[in-house]
Amino acid sequence: MKNIVAEIFSLGNVVSSFQGFSFKGIYTFLNPYSCVVFKDKVDFLHQFDGIFLDGSLAAKVFSLGRGEEIDRISFDFTSIATPVFDACVAQNLRTAFVGSTEVDISSFIDVIARDFEGINIVLGRDGFFSDKEEYREFVERLAVLEPDVVVVGMGAPLQEHFLLDLRAAGWNGLGFTCGGFIRQTAKGGGNYYPKLVNALNLRAFYRMYDEPELIFRYLKYYPVFVFWFIKFLLRDGFGRSSRS
Repeated sequence: MKNIVAEIFSLGNVVSSFQGFSFKGIYTFLNPYSCVVFKDKVDFLHQFDGIFLDGSLAAKVFSLGRGEEIDRISFDFTSIATPVFDACVAQNLRTAFVGSTEVDISSFIDVIARDFEGINIVLGRDGFFSDKEEYREFVERLAVLEPDVVVVGMGAPLQEHFLLDLRAAGWNGLGFTCGGFIRQTAKGGGNYYPKLVNALNLRAFYRMYDEPELIFRYLKYYPVFVFWFIKFLLRDGFGRSSRS
């Protein structure tokens, strides 16, 4: 896995800290699971305007591998979701949400509308499509709608493909992937992680408790991620994969 590890570490669009954003561009998040998912698609990641490190483990490993401090940045209410939605309200940005189930997206929109009064939500839709044609038609319709901000929670790599397809259809706004954020917010009413869990950085363990179906993902993919990067660090040394 020499090449893939080196390529991931040397991605030039990794964002080390959140210092605001422009209102254009598409952004996604890497965690141990998605690093493994994207092992054959690293070139695909270069198409994003920015990549955030989602989770303390990923941020620490990347910090070691790249020789620079990289913050853990996630699209949830423990990180950048609140400033993004505050900006949507302040700038009256037309906002669209895509992901999870019909029930979850409906509850999610209720929560966001309640907690961010005045947010201009122009569309909300679940992330399931009956076939490629329905998917294509929706992407084209969303591009014509021209929302300023699109947040997509369909899981990796579907959510990344969605934003890239939306851009290819002519849309030119600000887009974020968000993983399970829509479902979590719908369930937790805006406060998915207990304060103590968040303070102790135990979010992954809480998700396994709350979503037992994720246990397999953590047990299968996270050890692979750790193995790849420990092997790489021991062989190539620390901090040698910084951006060129």
